[in-house]
Amino acid sequence: EPNCRTSREATTLHMPIYSANKLILPSHLPPDVREVSLPVIFIGEPKKKKHSLLALASCVRLHKLGLLNDRLLPLSSSDMKSWLLHKALIELPSCEPQAQKIFEFPCILYLYSICQSGDRFHDEEMGLCNEESRGMQLAICSLSLLPKLLPVYSFPHKQLGLIQCRISFCRVGVISRAQWQELTRFHCILFNSRWRQRRKKTKRLCFDDGLLGNHRNAVAPYTIGCLKSTGVIDWELIRKTISDYSRSTTAREEAAVIGSSVSPRIWSPSYSAGVSYVVHGLSGKKCNDSFPSEEYESFQEYYATKYNINISSNGNMVLAKRVWDFPQTSSRRADELADDCVRDISPVELPQEICFENKMANPVIMLHSVMLPQLLYQLEHYLTVTSFIEHCSYNFPILENCLSELAVDSVMETLTAKSCCLDSNYDRLEWLGDAVLKILHTDALLKWEYTSYLHEGYLSMLRSIMGSNERLNNIAKAAGFDRFILLKPLNRREWYPFGLQYCEVDENELPIGTNDEIQCVEPSTKVRADVIEAVIGLVFIEFGYEQCIKVACEMGLSFYSGNVDNVSRRWSDVTPDQNLVLFASDFVGVSNFLNSHLLVEATTHHSCLHKPVPSYQRLEWVGDAVLCLAAREWLFRRDEKLSVPKLVVLEATLVCNCSLAWLGHTKGLHRYIDHRNVSYPGRFQSYQLDLEIGRGLWTTDPPKVIADVTEALIGAAHVDSGFHVGQKAALHVIAPITETLSHLLTTDFSNLTGLLHPKQHLYEMTGGIISVKVYKEDAFPQFGDKSSLWNFGNHCGDSGYVGTVTCKNLILGTVLETSRLAAMNVACEFAVQILKENPSIISQLQNIHSTSDE
Repeated sequence: EPNCRTSREATTLHMPIYSANKLILPSHLPPDVREVSLPVIFIGEPKKKKHSLLALASCVRLHKLGLLNDRLLPLSSSDMKSWLLHKALIELPSCEPQAQKIFEFPCILYLYSICQSGDRFHDEEMGLCNEESRGMQLAICSLSLLPKLLPVYSFPHKQLGLIQCRISFCRVGVISRAQWQELTRFHCILFNSRWRQRRKKTKRLCFDDGLLGNHRNAVAPYTIGCLKSTGVIDWELIRKTISDYSRSTTAREEAAVIGSSVSPRIWSPSYSAGVSYVVHGLSGKKCNDSFPSEEYESFQEYYATKYNINISSNGNMVLAKRVWDFPQTSSRRADELADDCVRDISPVELPQEICFENKMANPVIMLHSVMLPQLLYQLEHYLTVTSFIEHCSYNFPILENCLSELAVDSVMETLTAKSCCLDSNYDRLEWLGDAVLKILHTDALLKWEYTSYLHEGYLSMLRSIMGSNERLNNIAKAAGFDRFILLKPLNRREWYPFGLQYCEVDENELPIGTNDEIQCVEPSTKVRADVIEAVIGLVFIEFGYEQCIKVACEMGLSFYSGNVDNVSRRWSDVTPDQNLVLFASDFVGVSNFLNSHLLVEATTHHSCLHKPVPSYQRLEWVGDAVLCLAAREWLFRRDEKLSVPKLVVLEATLVCNCSLAWLGHTKGLHRYIDHRNVSYPGRFQSYQLDLEIGRGLWTTDPPKVIADVTEALIGAAHVDSGFHVGQKAALHVIAPITETLSHLLTTDFSNLTGLLHPKQHLYEMTGGIISVKVYKEDAFPQFGDKSSLWNFGNHCGDSGYVGTVTCKNLILGTVLETSRLAAMNVACEFAVQILKENPSIISQLQNIHSTSDE
């Protein structure tokens, strides 16, 4: 029986009702326990005693079911909500904690060579190498075995061209603590030199040895070392690098004086210590020789004039090339390199006497370090994802079976937060997964014995809480997903290789204090929830809805893993009109309804107070979830791979009330709605006239009941025949719009103006800095000049509505329309047209918005 209808009979549903020998409990209690009958032996008792016995029997029954409150009274409506939530939010599965790994020396060490290749890279390396350094490679020295198949990475570089990095297993060895400390010292030196930190000089990257005694991280401890051409660790080069790095400034100045005849080294001039050059030796010129430009007579004059430095006339000039560019952030994709011209580095000549050697002076090592942060950043992401899949194998085998069949990059997308600033993140999958969870929870609540009788309002409340960020956050924490979420972007302020940390250091850059920056950043509640939704979205798009149900139950997201066939409430037999059956079958594209009584419910308005049929509200609630997922999946699977802001606009266009009402009205759905609302016939007729005169989709005010019944019929198809039929029904209903969108999306997104939902489109264009408000016409003069209104031929008198689009106190446009909805939509569409014709206005509005906030 419909709880929402306003009648005397409906009011009694919320109170206990005594009859001769029965007690009917309030309607918010489960239907199977509501009717309490008096035992036969007490039928002859006085009325008052029978009521007392019925009340006692009711309390015993409710106590047994846990439906009594602390005062031994039946649960109230609000108490029942709490009880249902306690039942719906099932206890989350506990995960096995990962066993601690303690590394004790001597320890097994796994060596993986980093082989870098590329035509320009190879040529540059040949120009730097001598016999001793030829064949040198950097290596990953890990205390744990890495996955067998590691990806090959390609990085574009504007001077070295395309660099390919291949990580290959080399050998297994044993390492002592002293040797490990030498490797970690070399690792820190490499990154302190490579990152070119401009932080406080007292802070440098140091290795955290605490990881060796309590390791629970997704990435095992590793360092970077050097290998000889034979594949063994080049301890001599590592120790030479550590020794060179510890030299004083005086020693490095002396090295520049005697180093011009040895193999290439990295120097810096005293007038610009932050700029490094690869010095190849003497150029054969003196400082008093002619300067290449006619502006100066000699090198001596140039440096005296330009830098106010006096150099000796007989001093030697050295031939040098500016050191390569060291990218600090994520590199562009390799396929973008063709769009740019790879630039050569022109050689220059420097006075030897004003130069000093860098702390890291070996150019071969620095060449191999050019793309090292990018490589390790990608590798750590890869290792984190493989650890995540392994974690699932212990705790969520159904989910692991799905993930193990996919490429690591696909799983990585679900764990990559938008804060990483990468091209691929969980944004799109999270948007899809949100709709999948919505239909999962809808099906669960429809079938659950405790909620199958509830009104749409209760069901919406339960569904919202089951899919809330707080609930999903708790699930992610219970599942142990926190440590696998990828949060940090690649830059020297926020990311550094696993195991390194910033510490206070002494003059030799050895740690002397504790670090004040932690490696692990906790994900927010929203990020954890997004990852759960992204995982569900990935499973759905790759393996289907049935597998999604299994994964959701395994993770505690849902409590029902069956179908929703034959889910309908009982009412008096009402034979549906055959015309209604034929219309509904054509409207939703379902050839045969197993339970045609659902169609009566789907078309019954709640104003039919005495009709023995529930209103459409529950089926509308179901149809809303079905339509949401159908629209999102259709958009998600398109080849255009649109961003989420554009997807949101397109989704709003497909599922908003204006679109659904237009789709239903054009098919004649309004003729089958059973209602007792005297205003509807006039509104139906007015809407028909608006469409006939070409008012358009967004400039009308359609009766919401048409959109509601459209969703209810979609929900009826889902409840009657299951998930797949419901999805097909939803797509069949919105097909007229999807066909138009499909054609226009293949050309240009801008061509969709006029078809897109105006308000969502405006928000997507402006980034949410715009405010849209609607006022009654007679109240508008206090907000603005009425003479500035745009009126598109609608004579409203003083009963119209004014839609305004503003940014702070600046009015972008005002429109007068006959209805509130039309005023809002037309004002937004008007603003969209203005911004499309004058795109510079958007940046001006953003400046106004940011300035006013300050």
